[in-house]
Amino acid sequence: MSIRNRIIAGGAVAVLSVTVGTVSLALADDPISTQTISGQMTYYNDSGYGACGSQIDASSQDLVAVSHEWWTSANPNEDRLCDGVDVQVSYEGKTITVPVKDMCPSCDSGHLDLSQSAFEQLAPLEKGLVKGVTWKFVTDGGEAIALPDASASSGTTGAAPASSAAGWPSRYAAPYVETWGSASDLDRARQAGLRHATLAFVLDGGGCKATFNGNQPVTDESWLAAVQSLRAAGGDVIASFGGASGTELALACDSAEALQEQYRTVVDALGLTRLDFDIEGAALADTEANHRRNQALAALQKESEAAGHPLDVQYTLPSGTKGLEAGGVAMLKDAESTGLRVTLVNIMTMDYGSAVDDMGQAAIDAATGLHDQLGQIWPGKSSEELWAMQGNTPMIGVNDTPGETFTTEDAERLAAFAIEKGIQQLSYWAVGRDRACDRAGQLSESCSGTEQSDYQFLKTFNTVTTTSPGNRLTTEAVTGLATGNSASPSPSGGTATGDPDRTATGSAAPKAAAGGGRSGIDLSIWQLQEPVGSSGSPTTIGPSQLQGGYEDDYFYTDTDGALTFWSPEKGVTTPNSKYPRSELREVEPGGGSANWSLEGTHRMSATLRVVSVTSNVCVGQIHLGEGGGSTKPLLELYYRASGDIVLGTENSPEGGQTLHDVGHVPVGEKWSYTIGVSGGDTIDLTVNGNTTHYPIADSFKSYKQYFKAGAYNQSASDSSTQGAKVAFYSLDVSHS
Repeated sequence: MSIRNRIIAGGAVAVLSVTVGTVSLALADDPISTQTISGQMTYYNDSGYGACGSQIDASSQDLVAVSHEWWTSANPNEDRLCDGVDVQVSYEGKTITVPVKDMCPSCDSGHLDLSQSAFEQLAPLEKGLVKGVTWKFVTDGGEAIALPDASASSGTTGAAPASSAAGWPSRYAAPYVETWGSASDLDRARQAGLRHATLAFVLDGGGCKATFNGNQPVTDESWLAAVQSLRAAGGDVIASFGGASGTELALACDSAEALQEQYRTVVDALGLTRLDFDIEGAALADTEANHRRNQALAALQKESEAAGHPLDVQYTLPSGTKGLEAGGVAMLKDAESTGLRVTLVNIMTMDYGSAVDDMGQAAIDAATGLHDQLGQIWPGKSSEELWAMQGNTPMIGVNDTPGETFTTEDAERLAAFAIEKGIQQLSYWAVGRDRACDRAGQLSESCSGTEQSDYQFLKTFNTVTTTSPGNRLTTEAVTGLATGNSASPSPSGGTATGDPDRTATGSAAPKAAAGGGRSGIDLSIWQLQEPVGSSGSPTTIGPSQLQGGYEDDYFYTDTDGALTFWSPEKGVTTPNSKYPRSELREVEPGGGSANWSLEGTHRMSATLRVVSVTSNVCVGQIHLGEGGGSTKPLLELYYRASGDIVLGTENSPEGGQTLHDVGHVPVGEKWSYTIGVSGGDTIDLTVNGNTTHYPIADSFKSYKQYFKAGAYNQSASDSSTQGAKVAFYSLDVSHS
């Protein structure tokens, strides 16, 4: 599990205080231990600040992260667990004792997340998830500590640790993974970049019993381990009920109460916060079953919310090229009337019945029609909310309907449309088909039948994914972490509460960097400007804070180590720009403004990936500094939603820009650039190894210059969910 999943100081921590019978946990002097707990363990290997407020390295230090359910303080780094408490862990005759240094917010009370070095003293790393572990809290002496007993919190010993609904991005890709295949399919896709998946399908196994595929327990150990590995990588799963074949549960269970019990069983077994219902064919035509299902889900939702575990429900329904069919509309109206909160409506943009030549446009047309239909069912929602309530699921490659093929180009168009409109979920059928067949045009369950590379559809749809609000190590202000301060003033004047749900319009409350390296980028020569602050005066963060580990929703280290910039279209701008940005500005190592002459050789080199962009984003600049009154750049390097890379060279300090096409890279793929000047009169640009040169007009030569890099949006709107996200894997500056 990534250390970025530790929720630490400043945020409210949900604590479940339960006593089993008369047993309660008490840690006291000399040393004494609590009852022995049976559970499971995984490992993680990242570095950063742990929940107890100290720097940790889980790859080399012996330590343990325990479930949030054992913590008793709203500020974990002040918790008594951090005061000399150890965990004694035993497995197959081996026992180790390791200190509590961190919290695991997604683990249940019986689950331990050991550091890699501790885990491999008990079991080979390739095991990943190990069950049959016993453990207990011990202390090496000191003040008595009392802990509530959380071991009965969920009854999920042997289940996948529960996910957090707050950890889902506002926009994501969650393709279907067939559970009748091997759980290794999910593992391989995770290694290829999958972070969110829809498990298909949960069906009746006979006598109103929820199973995978109608014949496999939902507690299957191989699938539980694969789900845990995905969550450890920062992802999550949705369980999908129904599908085109088998017996849908609402047809097998004769009461809403019995149906609710089966749904609850699946939620508990997999630790779910989201359920999907693929209702089609005979199931969709059965209005009594539809009403029974909606009643059961509405009751389960209320039960879950009362317990503090909100449950999202979405429907996946057949679609024509203009939106839902009549049966789907009727079922959604019934859901609304029963009080079921439908989070998302996902249309199957496939198998339209008669051949469709342009499957990408058909999916877009269907989404547009769905937008209008949803507005009629939920008239109180805004247009933006209706788009965000949508999912779109094509069948990749060759469809069952002859003449229909959804290509990689169709996927790129649909992804761009989803980003533009703010569609919440893209999916596809299915991960097991996301590879080329031996023969083009082949209809197969194991390949797409269209020209593609392995997992190309996954990588394309992943470009829609926004930052997961629950997937970053959260601290109070940088200087407050080690001292245990509960909150510190944020640069924007608010209070750093460590809220993992902070959105792109929230305050710039800082977060500490996880992983420490931040792709090896030297932050001592940069100042950060963010799209928040007061009107005309954006927040700026100096190099000392950046070096100290500053992070927030607009600037953070992602799970792959990339230094990531997020700039929504709605944000605070400088007086000289109408577009918001999350962007670095070059400074001297001591913090003063950088201003260098055009004479000599000056270079800025970067390796980056544009994760998402609405229309156009500037990823690098050479900007005019001292020497005159102009606030223009010398050059700007743009990346467009089409994948085109364009250099803009300013005609003069007064303005006017000439555009040069300099390359093309699909959204989501890594590329590199070097921008610079040499000899006082030449701009040098290299994109992916191809170098071009451009003259510098004499009118610029009185000006000093400085570099800028990040995500400088080139579009603005009232949307806080659309914008540009750019991930930098390296960023180097040289002057000679």
